[in-house]
Amino acid sequence: MTDRVAVFTTLNGKIVEWKMFENRMRGMEYYSAGVNKLSEMISRTGDAKWEVLFCDVNQFARSFPESEANGSDLMSGHISDMHSFDEAFYEDGGSNILFTE
Repeated sequence: MTDRVAVFTTLNGKIVEWKMFENRMRGMEYYSAGVNKLSEMISRTGDAKWEVLFCDVNQFARSFPESEANGSDLMSGHISDMHSFDEAFYEDGGSNILFTE
């Protein structure tokens, strides 16, 4: 089993950025930095709901119902992509911005 982890940033329940790490510690460092940055920002964003999530990549992919994993969800294409990125992409802390508002 892999130690790949992902850190997701959401705005009002929608993923706006995700970053993957081959090394769990590097992922946790990025997550901690994101939480700290988020806590500084919260007072300036009004009613927007921001979240930073840390999870195991395989666990995240299995969390979607089969119907969503088969293409009816915004993230479905990205879930399969998570398993196919080049190792260097992970080690460099690769990310993908899905959309911004």
